[in-house]
Amino acid sequence: MSNAIPAITSPLGKDWKQPDRRHILVDDQIAVMSKEAFSMLADYSRSIPSGKYRGKMWKSVDEQGKWHLRWYDVSHAPGYLSIPTREIVVLEEGPAQ
Repeated sequence: MSNAIPAITSPLGKDWKQPDRRHILVDDQIAVMSKEAFSMLADYSRSIPSGKYRGKMWKSVDEQGKWHLRWYDVSHAPGYLSIPTREIVVLEEGPAQ
């Protein structure tokens, strides 16, 4: 797994609260994070956040009850941002069995 979520570099992001992107591992299908990181993500299940800039992350739940991580990133079309999406896997904390 790698971390494809870009850092927020826009001054617009100075007050946006989200977990450290280095604590979320993503591949081309899932995003793995702790319960703490999950709880820090803003829930935009019925909309998308305004203030669009690279690296801004949020969560949303689909019709089947599955949570997804979304973030703004560069797009192939100049002047636009893409919204990559990964299903969230929350790590259970505690001793391994």
